[in-house]
Amino acid sequence: MVNNLTIVIPSRNRPKSLEKLVSYIYNWNAKIFMLDGSDSINLDIEKISKKSSNLKYFHNTDGFYSRMKLINKLIKTKYTMLMGDDEFFVKKSVEKCIQFLEKNSDYVCCSGVAIGFNKSKQNKIMYKEVYPNLIGYRIFDKDPKSRVVNHFSNYVASCIYGVSRSEILKKFIKEIKYLNCSCAEISEIWYQSTTVFMGKIIVLPELYWYRSMQNSPVKEKNWNRSIKFYEWYNNKKYNLEKKKSSKIFVNLIM
Repeated sequence: MVNNLTIVIPSRNRPKSLEKLVSYIYNWNAKIFMLDGSDSINLDIEKISKKSSNLKYFHNTDGFYSRMKLINKLIKTKYTMLMGDDEFFVKKSVEKCIQFLEKNSDYVCCSGVAIGFNKSKQNKIMYKEVYPNLIGYRIFDKDPKSRVVNHFSNYVASCIYGVSRSEILKKFIKEIKYLNCSCAEISEIWYQSTTVFMGKIIVLPELYWYRSMQNSPVKEKNWNRSIKFYEWYNNKKYNLEKKKSSKIFVNLIM
């Protein structure tokens, strides 16, 4: 089932995490693109490449958007998903998401519930509930505009790491080359908006995602994580950015 899936792993300055994740998923029989934006290459690329012919490594330090553009034309599978380099997804649950999308053509994205994990001072793995609003989450309005409104009325980041139909990510990558925004959150919000506009989404009652609580968010060029979306949106200083990003969103949903 996962042979029709492309996994995209953006990474930056986390070589150990990336190697650990690749060791976990290399035998999934999915296409795997590692997009490394690290300041320098600290991986044994030859060793990683020998694990599977489905593994492809790309190194680019020009920022997240530049790395994503590298693989747009290389995505040939019906489905894609993004993976954080320090997190783990349950293969059986990913397969169930693909099965659901195969049977329900009006849905464009499917995911499952998550659990957080961290290491204690005693080096024990500690688990905690995360994203409880994912449980039972579903947007199934027939009207695209209604789906977007309902999604953001009770916002849950259910799509960003979900299994999606590949045309969504490919279209997103094509348009984000024009996006140069001070607010890091805009990428997630535009991706979520595009997804729910293009079709219905659902979160299955399956443990899908082990969410790491160990690392701080990755810092990227031109990204300011201290600026929240509502601050950016309500600040006249960013009017030009808002105007440009609105045009991008229109292109995404057309």
